[in-house]
Amino acid sequence: MIVFHTYFRWSLLGPLALLSGCIGMRTPLDDAARPIRDGANSTVAACGSTLSIDTSPAQADILILLDRSDSMIWSLTSDSNCAAGAVNCSSRAAAVVPAVDAIVADNPDIHWGLELFPTPGATACGVSSTPQVGISSDSASAIKSQLASFTTSLSTPTASVINAATAYLKKVNDANNKAILLATDGLPNCPSGQNWTIDDMTGAGNAATAAKKAGFPVYVIGIGPSVGNLSSLAQAGGTGSYYPATSITEINSALKSIAKVVTLTCTFKANTIPPDRDLATIYIDNRLVPQDDSNGWMFDPADATYSTVVLTGTYCQSMLAGLTSQVQIVFGCLDA
Repeated sequence: MIVFHTYFRWSLLGPLALLSGCIGMRTPLDDAARPIRDGANSTVAACGSTLSIDTSPAQADILILLDRSDSMIWSLTSDSNCAAGAVNCSSRAAAVVPAVDAIVADNPDIHWGLELFPTPGATACGVSSTPQVGISSDSASAIKSQLASFTTSLSTPTASVINAATAYLKKVNDANNKAILLATDGLPNCPSGQNWTIDDMTGAGNAATAAKKAGFPVYVIGIGPSVGNLSSLAQAGGTGSYYPATSITEINSALKSIAKVVTLTCTFKANTIPPDRDLATIYIDNRLVPQDDSNGWMFDPADATYSTVVLTGTYCQSMLAGLTSQVQIVFGCLDA
């Protein structure tokens, strides 16, 4: 049996460890301990090609969609209006506006954009086709300036703003990961962009589904106590569940978590097809990871070549949290 493999080390700041080679029936890490051979110079060929995937934090474009409906001046912890003379009342807007300003300033490697909805100065359900601050590498000062004049209005045209964000992101011509971050305090309205007195959860869900299909996951922060309806919106947008936020701490935590998730991934695309998909083996910090769709690893079902692997469950969570120091993936084959 001839062995041909190489090593890569993974961390939040390093490359992924991928090994590709003929491993026979030996333990994959036993073979991985053998000296590296140069396939071009050896007398026998390797079963699999050597590949390298950089998994350091990726460049990302995040378009923030910030709700400016009138309920944003209600209490962060209860459904009471802070503008009605309430005592010791901290509004939702007062909490989220500085938090958005801070996350943008603290993450200059991310290209940020900002769309307020409804659009300031527009009709009750109006949403501009372009954001107030476009995606760019130096948008922090423009976002800060826009947030400094934050005001509220009647409606929550969520479907319209997600559709506008999707159309806009399709025109951003860079190779960065792209995502939509929706921060809102409640039920969408303005179906078809028309009437703010009519709920439009269905339209918002359809818009989130379309965004996900276009490659733009929709992350949802639910600000305030009455946002349980947002679970279905996050699911439609491909992000599982919304981030509940009834405190400044929770808002900050949600924004930080989303910024991290968008720039990292648990999905790794190889540039070669495994010689035998039944002999693919994955280790994290020298511990075997089970092939398990819910908690371990799986082949991406969307890739018919079986060259994309996805970490799932707690293994993915550990990776995104920076708790993993090394990942090894072996695409093996039996001896000829």
